[in-house]
Amino acid sequence: LRAAGYETLLIGLQHEGDEKKRGEMAFDVDTGRIYGEDSDIADLSGNVIPVAMRELAKRADSEQPFLARIGLQDCHTHYQDSDATFNFSYYTDKACAKDTVQPLPFLKDTPLMRSDLARYAGCIKTMDEQLGKLFDMLESSGLAENTFVVFTTDHGMPFPRAKGTLYDSGTQCACIMRWPKGFAGGRAIDALTGHIDLLPTIVDAAGAEMPEGVEGQSLLPLLQEREGFERDCIFLE
Repeated sequence: LRAAGYETLLIGLQHEGDEKKRGEMAFDVDTGRIYGEDSDIADLSGNVIPVAMRELAKRADSEQPFLARIGLQDCHTHYQDSDATFNFSYYTDKACAKDTVQPLPFLKDTPLMRSDLARYAGCIKTMDEQLGKLFDMLESSGLAENTFVVFTTDHGMPFPRAKGTLYDSGTQCACIMRWPKGFAGGRAIDALTGHIDLLPTIVDAAGAEMPEGVEGQSLLPLLQEREGFERDCIFLE
């Protein structure tokens, strides 16, 4: 994308490479990990999104396109030293009432599991609220119409029989895309897709040259309701 004239930004968490080699990732702007005064956990949405909003606002009137990778830590587990239970105390005020939580069929229905799920829901609610502020900023700055937004995760939920397994609960990842200028929204697409498709999709949308050796496919045909995407199987490990 840089070769196509894009400015590239890394804001907050990156979780796919050695953090010690973060500087070798060749982003034009790298905020580093972001901490707040109210938590010793890095890259929580309440701390990252304000930084992201400031960085993107600076570019609202620029003719140069940008790629901003914004990494959030909220729904990642933070283990206590003693009993290895989830520690989501940062989100307690956003957590659901424990007695309203419905444990998933593959999880034991115990008070501890309900507590963990309640706080996990608080994590999601907090992140959702912060992302809402980011979307409001894109709208008010005039960036929303032609900004291609991809929201995704790198694995399933951090619970037993989920993250770290090949069950559906471990491999199904959130993937929400928005690009008002590029395709109509309000649809759920039932297709076999994976993270290997994100790079070709973004490069395709940017009109950049596709690198050699890319194994995924652009999802734009699916998003734009036209022919061009075909897949009858997908491999997971």
